[in-house]
Amino acid sequence: MKEKTRRKLLGKRLYAFYRRFRYLRFLKKIRKQRLRELKSDEIQEKESFRENIKRQRRIEKNAEKRRARELRNEAREERKAIREAIRQKVREEKRLDKQKQKLEQEELQQEQVEIRKRITEQQALEKDLLTKKKSDEKNRKKERRHKRNRLRPYLIRRRFREIHYSVKKINKSSFRRWTAWFVEVAETKTERNLFFKIALNSLSMFLLSHLVIYYLGQVITVWVAYTFDYETIVFYYKIYYNIDSSDWTSDAVKILYSIKPIAGLILGFIGLILYASNQNNTGKIKLFFLWSFVNGMVLFFGSLLMGTLLNKGFGWVISYLYYKDTGKMVFSILAIFALFISGTTIGRRLLISGNSYFNFVDSRNRKFLITSQVILPVFLGTIILSILKIPAEAYFTTQEEITYEVLKVWTILLLIIPSVVAMNSYGEIYFDEANRRPRINWIFVLLAMLFIAAVYYVLWGGLIITPPE
Repeated sequence: MKEKTRRKLLGKRLYAFYRRFRYLRFLKKIRKQRLRELKSDEIQEKESFRENIKRQRRIEKNAEKRRARELRNEAREERKAIREAIRQKVREEKRLDKQKQKLEQEELQQEQVEIRKRITEQQALEKDLLTKKKSDEKNRKKERRHKRNRLRPYLIRRRFREIHYSVKKINKSSFRRWTAWFVEVAETKTERNLFFKIALNSLSMFLLSHLVIYYLGQVITVWVAYTFDYETIVFYYKIYYNIDSSDWTSDAVKILYSIKPIAGLILGFIGLILYASNQNNTGKIKLFFLWSFVNGMVLFFGSLLMGTLLNKGFGWVISYLYYKDTGKMVFSILAIFALFISGTTIGRRLLISGNSYFNFVDSRNRKFLITSQVILPVFLGTIILSILKIPAEAYFTTQEEITYEVLKVWTILLLIIPSVVAMNSYGEIYFDEANRRPRINWIFVLLAMLFIAAVYYVLWGGLIITPPE
């Protein structure tokens, strides 16, 4: 639209206002364009400034890298020079060391040659002396053997006369002579009191462990016989089966006569496990578990040994398995070997059980401990158990059965003798430094006495177990 036409249409005032408005818009546009140009100039200046700074920094960085490279090269050269100097010094030292070692080796070889020469001369001299000593010793042994062979009959007769005289006339001096070994082991009153306490505690635990294992086996045997509908009479020394010979079956013989030894074997291993868990404790009950293992092994392997030799008790099980004499002999040898191995195994454990009374076990108190805690309790306990095997009346038993039961108890010697030998072979054993106050364990003593009294009272005349009809 043309300006004239706009002027006519808008009029003077509106057209003047319109022109003013357009002029202001034009000025605003000019200003914006100017500002844009100024901003672009400022941005360019900033960019150029940044580029200059970057270029300057790059130049400085390159210069620093060159300086660092030069320093590294200088340090490398310096290190090379130092290494070379060290190598030369080490080479020189090695050369000097080699020369020194060579001289020392030459001197050492000369000394060795001289020493070998002296040793050879000394060995030859010692060999001559040893040969002479052996010949002299052999002659002395031959003379001693000859004298001993001549004196042996006289000494045997003299010893028997002394024993006969001492038994015939028992007095205080003979009693003192018999107990000389005890005085040798326990010299003072304090040692004798300790010896008595240890022996009494060990004896009560030995008896109680045997009685518990033995009569638990009796209870299990009676219960199994009850399931077979067998009438039994339980005595303190055996179980009598009140049945006819025709009522016995092969399975009944195998089961009834093997339950007690097998139960003893199982209870013995349980006792060994319980002892191992309480081995380091200073309490006295762990000895009860160890004696349980010993009595369990004796109940099983002793029954096997005496049963196969005498054809009684556990030996009937072997017979009903149709083993011949050779097989029974093999079982006997295995039983002896097992008792021997069991004895050598518990030797150290018997020494460690002495931590209830001592802080250590060495050569000074080893004999005291072995005698008081092992030898004397086993000997006295075996005698007491042998007495318990003697029946009140011989109607329900035979002499062969009594012999079997007594010899079965005494097979403990096949276990104890190796254990005593093993105990003497160990070195010193230290436990701790805590104070020990040895006392008599009256609980076990009373339990053992009450157990024996109760067994005698209840089973003296026989306890009849009759199955239902």
